[in-house]
Amino acid sequence: MGSISTESSKLTELLSTRFCHDLAGAISAVNNGVELLLGDDVDDQMQKQVMDLLSLSSHEALAKLQMYRMAYGRAEQGISADVSEVIDIASTFFAKGKVVLDWSKEDLGGFETKIDISLRRIVTLMIVILSSLTIFGGRISVSRSNNTIKVVASNERLKDLEELNEIVSGKDTVEMTVDNVVIFYLVTVVKERGFNLSYGQGGDSKYLELSV
Repeated sequence: MGSISTESSKLTELLSTRFCHDLAGAISAVNNGVELLLGDDVDDQMQKQVMDLLSLSSHEALAKLQMYRMAYGRAEQGISADVSEVIDIASTFFAKGKVVLDWSKEDLGGFETKIDISLRRIVTLMIVILSSLTIFGGRISVSRSNNTIKVVASNERLKDLEELNEIVSGKDTVEMTVDNVVIFYLVTVVKERGFNLSYGQGGDSKYLELSV
């Protein structure tokens, strides 16, 4: 049996921590809502508010689970998925927030109708990472032109994440943490596929570009 490197073990540990952290808020809200409904002092108005909270929180948890399944689930090469389904899941992921997804099922953003699920994983990770910059809202656009896939985050106020450029460019001075582990994971997956990933910015936009 092959040994697991310390780096791989750390990556797995931090990814698991990050995954649980990202889901904790929505799941806790559902739990709190249920406890309130089971209480003795719930009037009709409060019951409606709690039901609205349960609906919103359960929707958020499910949307994240579907998105993270594409990002972190098993992704063997040679198996394809519908791009329209990927767009639906990504759209649901952003549906209740301040971010608009610019990836239309009308033209599929230049993609073919099918996408290899290992490539789907990479695109999903690119979306997840850039969405973390849009803490004040904004737009995420996804497009493909020939062998280049580009995901762009746009807003006048995007979070400044210097580590993103350093990790993507291959600098080994950045320590892997819970906050940046998804970027390390993306770089690892890209290298495994033999693709090239770059980061850039200009004006009100920051982007990741993948050459396949």
